[in-house]
This record gives sequence, structure tokens and C-alpha cells, in this order.
Amino acid sequence: MYEDVGHCEPAPVAELERARRLINTVNHLHAREYLPDPATFQRVCLELGFPDPGLVDDATLHRVRDVREALRALAATHNDGPPMEDEAVLADQARRSGLQVSFAGDAAPIVVAADGADRVLGTMLAAIADSMHEGHWQRMKACRNERCRWVFYDHSRNHTGTWCSMRICGNRNKVRAHRARQAAAG
Repeated sequence: MYEDVGHCEPAPVAELERARRLINTVNHLHAREYLPDPATFQRVCLELGFPDPGLVDDATLHRVRDVREALRALAATHNDGPPMEDEAVLADQARRSGLQVSFAGDAAPIVVAADGADRVLGTMLAAIADSMHEGHWQRMKACRNERCRWVFYDHSRNHTGTWCSMRICGNRNKVRAHRARQAAAG
């Protein structure tokens, strides 16, 4: 399994944590891609408890990465929504996944009609939609360090967390700001 940098506390809802971990299958800070090939994507999905995507082709893996980055953009831009191109990627994936609301019971869950990688991505999109309605997604954020962008769940009391880790990105930003102030004063 890829390394989940280990500096983020998990999201309190299991489905949202699975989504967070799949979104974080690339480490921008250290230029590491944890989904380098279709077989690894299949293994990661199974390890995270997603449906088996089967073996996918390179074009599908590329689409998986596009959806992953669109979700990162969504986590970074809550109130404004993602940029239009990311919104279009997510809408297209919802269509490909056959997302539908089921009125068979009292809960009216979102069901995924697709198979393979589209089932995996649809399961993740449905979990994120549910978490939006429950108020959990609003705490899912992308680190403000432009080089990092690691998605984390903001456990702070007042919902103002900005860094994936104060030890890593927060400290680096504070040191950079301090040095900039010294250089300006100096």
C-alpha cells in the first residue's frame, strides 16, 4: 500500500476516509505517484475496501487520476466550488458511474449502476455526496501549501485548519514568512 504520509488524523466517517486515502494516492510534495499502473490501482482499491475494479486500461487509469485531482480541487475550494473543468470531470464521472437515487426504502441512498473502475469512482462520489449532506465534507480540505495539496480532515474546533500538518507544511510556511519579514526589515 502507498504511504499515507502519517501526519493526518483519519476522517471520522469510514467511507469519507476511504475517499480521502484514494484522493491522496499521489504525493505532490515528493513527486510520488502511488497509482503508476492498472495493477496497482486494483490492489489499492481492494486494500481500501472499494469494489474490485478489475484490470483497467491506461486510458481508464488516466481518467481515475483526473477524477482524483478534481476531487482535490473540490476539497480546496469548498464555498466557491471547483473550477469549471474539474466540475465537468466530476459530472462526467457521475454519469459514467450511473449514479441514481433509489426510492425503494426510507433512506433514498445513491446507488452506483456501473462496474469496474466506474463503480469504484461512483462509490467514492456517492460517499462524498452523502458526506456533503451530513456536513462532514466541509471539513475535508487540501493543504494550502501549493507544493503539497494533501487532502486532510480538519479536526480543529473552529474549522480553520489550513495545513495537512503543522509539523511539516505549517512549520515550513511559518519559517518562510519569518525569513521574508527579516529580509524586508533587514
